[in-house]
Amino acid sequence: MFNRMKVRALTVLTILGYGLVVGCDEGPTRGVPRTSEGSGGGTGTGGVVAGAGGGTGGVAIDAQSGGQGGDVGDSSEEGSGGNPGSGGSDDGDGCHPRVLVLLQRTGAMFELPSFEDSWWMAVTEALAGDTSDLLENYASQVDLSLSTFFVESGSGTCPQSATVEDLDQSSVGEFLDEQADAFAAATEAEIKVDGPLPEAIAAGVERLGSAGDRYILLVTTGFPDTCVAADAECLGEDAMAAVQVAHEAGVKTRLVYFLGNNASVAYPIGLANAGDGQPIADLGLYCDKGFEYSDTTVETPFGYAAGPSEVKAAFDEMLSAVAACE
Repeated sequence: MFNRMKVRALTVLTILGYGLVVGCDEGPTRGVPRTSEGSGGGTGTGGVVAGAGGGTGGVAIDAQSGGQGGDVGDSSEEGSGGNPGSGGSDDGDGCHPRVLVLLQRTGAMFELPSFEDSWWMAVTEALAGDTSDLLENYASQVDLSLSTFFVESGSGTCPQSATVEDLDQSSVGEFLDEQADAFAAATEAEIKVDGPLPEAIAAGVERLGSAGDRYILLVTTGFPDTCVAADAECLGEDAMAAVQVAHEAGVKTRLVYFLGNNASVAYPIGLANAGDGQPIADLGLYCDKGFEYSDTTVETPFGYAAGPSEVKAAFDEMLSAVAACE
């Protein structure tokens, strides 16, 4: 919503009276397109007294199109009316991002911190619980979709995923329950399920397309897997490299990370920095992969939860930032 202050002064100068309108515009609330009024029309010509200028142009309708021109100025005695005012202009930095929530669907999400109170249960409650208002609060500010990422052993496809578009509380709840059932079925069949994060990031970039403000909201825990390896800390460098490539393609990655017991924050800090195009301090993994670390210490904010009760707040923090294109 705009807070707009308008100052108007009208000066009549002898026989050649004309209208002068000056607008003073405060900046927009973050996340809201900024537009402006058009200019007044030209002074009328001819006659004993020149006609008044045209009315002020209309306020632009949105960040893509100007408003209607103002009214034609009044004619004088024998003089013609002023030309119509010009339409409003798009001089703003409108923000309405497309956001892909990329959710890890592996055993760590269902088994930690405990089977009875898991990260997956907390995500479901945060997004689709009876008292949750997260999706409703941000529905008008961002275009949200949600994809899980995983790969089941023996699958010929990597990464595997499932997606729900046009998120609302009901559809997300049903989707997350279906994904939980699918994981349970794989577990019962003794199928190993991993989380190939680098490949999932690349697939997310492709899904988001190539135009506009685009974000991946990555929801993850632990160290990542890839399509060719699993359960190794050094794969964190592969994940950070994939996030850096996404940033170079115009897709920022924002992070919701579940820390768990005695977890190091070095890796999620590296992921968050990569998602914002910032340098990454050495994680001390000694992987000898040639990943480029920096001596500069930067800590890009990310949402984190040390327990399930903190998950909703972590989502809220990052959705707020993304809604403002931060």
